[in-house]
Amino acid sequence: MATDKYDDAIAHFTAHPEQIRDAWEHPWVHPAGCLFLHCGDVLDDDKQGGRCGCLTQIRACDTYVGPTPKMTKEIRKDERIPLHPDEIQVEHLAAFAEWQRKIDPLGVR
Repeated sequence: MATDKYDDAIAHFTAHPEQIRDAWEHPWVHPAGCLFLHCGDVLDDDKQGGRCGCLTQIRACDTYVGPTPKMTKEIRKDERIPLHPDEIQVEHLAAFAEWQRKIDPLGVR
């Protein structure tokens, strides 16, 4: 079975779970930060009436939005995504990967 960057990131955090918070804070810098990238173009904030955010921000706060209004609603309902970055554990990362794989084809970043 082929793996992708999200599988690699999950493997990294499985070995180094203490790095999850740092990767969440600095997803563009951390080698496994792809799971925590914003779900749209941060330069195009307010196109949906809110700021582009990561999955955790979208789920926790109405001021952050995803790449489409439909996806924003679906992300907010997804209880597999913790409401705060300090709550993110290895067992949550499959949901992050699932969402990022849905967002990638949209080409919004």
